[in-house]
Amino acid sequence: MALELADAPLGEFRGAQETGRYRFLAWDKGVPVGYVDCGTCDRWATWEGGPGGRGAVNIIDEPSGGIAYVTDPALRRRGYALEMILSLMRVPSLVHVSLFAAGIEPENTASAQCLLSAGFHPLDPVRDWEGIVYYARRRT
Repeated sequence: MALELADAPLGEFRGAQETGRYRFLAWDKGVPVGYVDCGTCDRWATWEGGPGGRGAVNIIDEPSGGIAYVTDPALRRRGYALEMILSLMRVPSLVHVSLFAAGIEPENTASAQCLLSAGFHPLDPVRDWEGIVYYARRRT
């Protein structure tokens, strides 16, 4: 989905105004090992959709980045995802972002552990309307 949106105009997304899209391929000795994406918004909005959804139900009013990442399945459990996340947070063009967040399915224990290792914590341990738990970390 991130690649499909790459050239779409920025707009409102789930209660927040998009401010940018940043995408990076992670390499190790000339071999691509993963992909990390960060869509930035003017704020973080917790969204409740679906039938009877209420829209934005919680706002954190600070510049935010939503992270998505994937590691080559053959190269998992080598620390690439952790390094991609930490490196992303040091990208100069993202210096304006103060809150980073990533959503995962709770069954994805490897990803949950990766985010915890990167200093992220659940915004709310209860799954949202799509079955996702969001982990967040403020820039220090």
